Amino acid sequence: MTPGEYRGFIREAYVAPLRSVLIVDDDYPTLEEALAPVPEAERERLQDVGRGKRWWSEPDRIQEVITGFRRSKPPMIVDIHDGENLTQHADAQVALHLHQSDLLILDYSLDKSNKGNGERAIQIMRKVLLNEQFNLVVLHTSEILDDIFPDIVLALHAPADRFISEDEEMEVIQHIAPAENKDDTLMRRIERSFTLAHYLFFRQHKCVWPEAPGPDAPPMALFDTLAEEAGFADDRLKRLLAKLALRKLETTLRPKMLASPLQNLAWFSGPRKWIRADTGFIAFSSKPDNADLIDELVLALECSKPDPSKLFLAKMRSEIDKEGVTESKTLGNAHVLAHWYKRLLDSSDEARKFQISESMARHAELLMADIQKPVADFAGRMIKADAKGSHDAVCKTHFDVDLGVATDRERAVLEHNTFVCSKEQEGHHLATGHVFEADGSLWVCMTPLCDLVPGRLKLDRHGKIGERLPFLAVRLELVTLPAKKVKVTSNRFVFLRIDGIIKTYCIAKESDDGSNPIWFSLFAENQGRFGRAFTFKFTRAQLDRKGVFVMKVLPAKVVAQLRYEYALNFMQKLGTSMTRIGLDFV
Repeated sequence: MTPGEYRGFIREAYVAPLRSVLIVDDDYPTLEEALAPVPEAERERLQDVGRGKRWWSEPDRIQEVITGFRRSKPPMIVDIHDGENLTQHADAQVALHLHQSDLLILDYSLDKSNKGNGERAIQIMRKVLLNEQFNLVVLHTSEILDDIFPDIVLALHAPADRFISEDEEMEVIQHIAPAENKDDTLMRRIERSFTLAHYLFFRQHKCVWPEAPGPDAPPMALFDTLAEEAGFADDRLKRLLAKLALRKLETTLRPKMLASPLQNLAWFSGPRKWIRADTGFIAFSSKPDNADLIDELVLALECSKPDPSKLFLAKMRSEIDKEGVTESKTLGNAHVLAHWYKRLLDSSDEARKFQISESMARHAELLMADIQKPVADFAGRMIKADAKGSHDAVCKTHFDVDLGVATDRERAVLEHNTFVCSKEQEGHHLATGHVFEADGSLWVCMTPLCDLVPGRLKLDRHGKIGERLPFLAVRLELVTLPAKKVKVTSNRFVFLRIDGIIKTYCIAKESDDGSNPIWFSLFAENQGRFGRAFTFKFTRAQLDRKGVFVMKVLPAKVVAQLRYEYALNFMQKLGTSMTRIGLDFV
């Protein structure tokens, strides 16, 4: 794919859906200034205020910016707010009405009485990125971008989780103690050797100081000298000393930071600056450059290198937002909808939780069917453009994953297998495919979902077991064979991410294709309803230490969930095992 083609797909996915632009800048004229009735005595004063705005002395430049938005197809609706009534404590309410197909053009210095102060603009950016909608922002300012960029990035961060343990901190303190006895200013000087640039570099590398910092790393010479003076020759101890100093620096920065983190915050401080989070993207443009702001936005997006999946998602968002996705086309048959809704009305409170989720999934399926064609067309054109080159090289460019290297290729296959067969646990009660940990083993629930909904117990069948819900569970065996020897297509294996680690499990013995699953008939307490953190209890029949047959209640916790089609596959294997005919062959 050529750079021009890539830029075109970015423009189609992110910019073409834009319908309106809000300019928050005290250099622009507002409708209120033009239309508000003004007493004769006030007119001269207000004219002086208007002359103080840049549009009075540079009308052509301001008009060119607005005309640029009008030239879009379709033309954008332009609204202007001069920021005069925005204060730090007003929470920048002006940003709250932004929709996911809006663009915000934002000046940095909105407070005429405090030139160079960007607190108001930062409050607006925070509001935009804390919004659930995805918004695009261009910070358009006369300030020097290199000077203000670090402060903006910091303001969009929350304090890091503890990145040095108490034991590590104590180890550093004990090691530096002899040197501090000779010079009690040493630790303070070490702390002062780190700046905001060091802190942001550290955060950009996931709170792990890289062993070989690149050319973009801030200078470390002063810290190295002081660390040597403190007797920190060992690289490990030296990194711990740096972490402790950075943690102490963070305590001074906390008042300027967010209380809770933005998801997947990333940024680039090079010539084409940008900041990205799951909820928005911020580009930066200097007013003296007189650049086209839409072009500046596209170039910043291109610099951030959104991969095809991000572009597909952006295109999907725009299609959902388009006029063409109408209720009549999406919702379809009224008889079906009436039937679904009556089931929701007729269900008990417990059953309703599950049925609402099921109904929402069906509505989402109808919606996706309606937008699938234009998104598929977009994806097809992009894939065709990329298919011209080396496919491994294309994937490395987009995702920084080299599928030509065995380790990357094997990890990609493992991640794929995990994604297609399992997902994060969900629901309010035990369901088909829930994988739970109990008594030192991993089990998967194999009872059909319709028999697991609380409140559906029939008295003629289960009347004598109280609030206990009978269900079948199969024990999963951890696979120890090398990955290359696991026959993943034999319908016996699943891949689960538990505590962040992917492991392979088998429904029976991994080394024996003909082995049968190990299953138990169990009874979930409280009809399988979950407590906190997907916990529940179940009763199992077993022998106690004296050999007496007893019913024992055990705690369990759901740690993963099979996708429904994979759970059904295991149920079929279990059914085959339970209905096999024992032949007398030897």
